[in-house]
Amino acid sequence: SVRVVATETGAPSPAVAKMCDFIAANFLEEIDATDIAEAARLHPKYAMNLFRKSTGMTLIKYLTLLRLSHAQAKLMHSGDSILQVAMDSGFGSVSAFNKAFRSTAGIPPSDFRRDTRAAAV
Repeated sequence: SVRVVATETGAPSPAVAKMCDFIAANFLEEIDATDIAEAARLHPKYAMNLFRKSTGMTLIKYLTLLRLSHAQAKLMHSGDSILQVAMDSGFGSVSAFNKAFRSTAGIPPSDFRRDTRAAAV
């Protein structure tokens, strides 16, 4: 979960909220930091700094986590191939998906699928 630091008034930054909303609505598409910044009407460098300062993570890390969460659900509940799961989850390639998955989950997607299915039996 993303920890959003409140502004002096106690409310989260409207720009960060706009970026989060845009990412949530579009994370399955090919979007990048520039697209996310434009949605909040900010310069990309400023948007990236504001997001990191407000949430403690980069825009791309947040985007990747949403994609991985979607992919994990697909791995557990669908018979789709790893390639199909990667593409349906917004990753541009299987290698990028495998790298991100392994770095976050500690195991490759194929092992995750096998382990979660074995646990369900």
